[in-house]
Amino acid sequence: MNKLRIAIILLLIIPALIAGTHLYLRAATDEMCSELTSAQKYALADDKKEAARQVAAFTKSWQNSSQIMATFIRHSELDPVNISAARLKPLLSEEENGDFLAESAATVAQLRHIWESDRFTPDNIF
Repeated sequence: MNKLRIAIILLLIIPALIAGTHLYLRAATDEMCSELTSAQKYALADDKKEAARQVAAFTKSWQNSSQIMATFIRHSELDPVNISAARLKPLLSEEENGDFLAESAATVAQLRHIWESDRFTPDNIF
């Protein structure tokens, strides 16, 4: 009887852990995308100081989240965001915003892809 209880508990814990990682991933990527979108808006308005604050907030969020994500997301999916995160601050200091806006948009797309690839959809399952 104890073996049956242990098996049932394990069968309940596994989906709970999967759901928890999925919810964490969604919340973390949404927060980081929001920070980058704000940075883009400030950069377009020529408020580089506030854009730099948003980039710093994104960088801090990414540093914290990427370590956690590395436990359940393939590193090959995290590496492009690592590279982009390192490029954002220097690009923001340039006079023209074009490269910064392009890199931050690419980073948002990469973050959304990380979340999309973790979703329970038929495309991801089959």
